Amino acid sequence: LPEAQSTRLVPSLSYGLNRSYGYLNAKVIANNLNYALTDNINTTTSKSDFNYTVMQYALRGGLLFERDIHLGKRRYLQTLEPELQYLHVPYVNQSNTPLFDTRDKSLDFSNLFALNRFSGFDRIGDTRQITAALTSKILSPEGRPFLEAGIGQILYLDDREVTLSDNESVITEKSDYFVKLGLSTDQLYLSSTSQFSQDNKTLVNANSRLRWDYTDSTKLLLNHILADNQLPNEKETLAIGATFQFNNHWQAGTYWNYDLTD
Repeated sequence: LPEAQSTRLVPSLSYGLNRSYGYLNAKVIANNLNYALTDNINTTTSKSDFNYTVMQYALRGGLLFERDIHLGKRRYLQTLEPELQYLHVPYVNQSNTPLFDTRDKSLDFSNLFALNRFSGFDRIGDTRQITAALTSKILSPEGRPFLEAGIGQILYLDDREVTLSDNESVITEKSDYFVKLGLSTDQLYLSSTSQFSQDNKTLVNANSRLRWDYTDSTKLLLNHILADNQLPNEKETLAIGATFQFNNHWQAGTYWNYDLTD
């Protein structure tokens, strides 16, 4: 297998305007990546150096609208938060280096605004895109989040050339729809992200997490993941866990994972 000594230098420059009614942030990042690659092929060792500089330009802004609502006899604050981001990453050929720590990102609503569609640094995806998202929250009188819902989508202005394989460029004008739901109480925390096809609106992927603070020292955990729904490589897993805090020094936990597909 190939090995590499990798160095990474990532200077950035950002400027932000923050007001009570919204924000506007601009950011420029220069990713300088250097790989001293050693490849062992048929007992022959070859060495080579590869150096890339990939620029990232992002402009993100959002507004905050608020109103008072009543649920039962309690008063809450509801927010409406539209957000937009323009992201430009010029194409740089990075196919000379292997994939050491880079994969597709796992499903999470925040990935809509990620500056790189891959995890790790072996590939920095080129793009010219606009992300739009709308989130609504219900806050308690103390300002604590209670309920949250959001929806978002990416509009691609160019094809994407950088991929994790030798496949051709990715040609889609729009991403799927991403939906998030959240619930937070004194004992219960729920977070869920779902991905729906932009063609037929069917569920593609889902990732849901539930934590129940049963007591101050005992927490129960539940995680459900659905990937590639109704496709040949569909995968569904359910994970259950718990943690126990015995005292200030000792904690124990258990974790059980079940494959619902196989």
